[in-house]
Amino acid sequence: MSKAKASKIRTVADALSVYYRSHAEAVGRLRVELGQGPPRVAVPAAPKIDPSVYRVLWAAGVSGIGFGIKESEGNLIPIPAARVYVGCKKPMSSLERSLRVPAQIPGSEAVGPPLDTDVVAAGALRPLPDSDPGTRGDSDRGTRSGSDWLAKDLALLRGPIRPLHAGCSVGPPLELAGTLGCFVCKRGADDVYLLSNNHVLAGGRLRIHSRGAARDESPVPDGAPISQPGRIDSSEPYILDQLKHGAAENQPVAELSAAPPILTRDPGVAGAPLENRVDAAIALVDTPTAPSQSPIYTLPGFGLMPPPSPYDRTQLLYRAVGKVGRTTGSTIGIVVDVDARFWIPYGAPNDYDRYGLFVAQLVVLPVGRAPDFSAAGDSGSAVFDLRSRQLVGLLFAGSDAGYTIVNPIDAVFDALHLELA
Repeated sequence: MSKAKASKIRTVADALSVYYRSHAEAVGRLRVELGQGPPRVAVPAAPKIDPSVYRVLWAAGVSGIGFGIKESEGNLIPIPAARVYVGCKKPMSSLERSLRVPAQIPGSEAVGPPLDTDVVAAGALRPLPDSDPGTRGDSDRGTRSGSDWLAKDLALLRGPIRPLHAGCSVGPPLELAGTLGCFVCKRGADDVYLLSNNHVLAGGRLRIHSRGAARDESPVPDGAPISQPGRIDSSEPYILDQLKHGAAENQPVAELSAAPPILTRDPGVAGAPLENRVDAAIALVDTPTAPSQSPIYTLPGFGLMPPPSPYDRTQLLYRAVGKVGRTTGSTIGIVVDVDARFWIPYGAPNDYDRYGLFVAQLVVLPVGRAPDFSAAGDSGSAVFDLRSRQLVGLLFAGSDAGYTIVNPIDAVFDALHLELA
């Protein structure tokens, strides 16, 4: 895009208008799914998004933008909206005019009617491994949820489990732990791998673009041992007690096989933000610890899951989903955004070029009596549709304000050439 055209994007309202025009097809499908409009016969091709859109939104304190349903005073309203995510809301009067989010984005014949906006106080979004020893043993979350299964078995998910099963604690040779999402195979092959996040199994492998070159930074190399439970869980008192009474040792159960790097830039290096779709990794499971049942994709408390099938992400809007994770166990949520873009920190805070820009993401809010859909240590959890029981995503980020960010499972499987084991 020319500099002259890019220079016209000076305000948040300008940036949102350009973004809306570039996503006319997604908004059209969203309106159809919510019964707010007729099917669209033809949709103009989406232009490439001007990098100035991202720069203007970032400067205004926007951490993400997407399309989903509107929230009002804690209630979900099934009308389409452009969701603008910020750390916290500020009074309109305290903001410069150029930084204000308009109540509506103007429509046009090409994109459809005006679109409401919704400023969402999402809190500080971040990846969700658990690397804080102070959070170990925090199983009171299960009691607050009202689930007997959850209160009883949260400790088991952090302990040694043989054979392995989805939902349990795993980690690399670092002081952190995440969740084993499910078991997968490479397409056309028989070896069994466990699926989780890049930042769980590889410690956050980055591809950093610099002037004229790119370099990979990886705290954990391919072939590194993956343990169950994760290293920070193995020293909890109740797990040490299990080990004394003959439970399986905290030992490697798999080897890191692949972790597509998360794209970012060196500070000061110009260029459009580099888009990421997944934070995912796989590890080859040792035969003695592999699950014994077939098919082997089950989740404690939910049972057997069918293989994933093709789906349109907009069909998940307002749909109930579930997951089982190492920290919060079994939880249920609702999908409130199906096409979100977020800046997720993988480097120094407030450094634009050390954030990964993730596109086409799902956003989930908790429902029922559970206080959270996810928390630190739940990264890597498999997320599934409660209605069809089909796998729909891989949990990787969230905030203390209750928002959880999920990679669509089709993007994960495509990036790693996978199918369910």
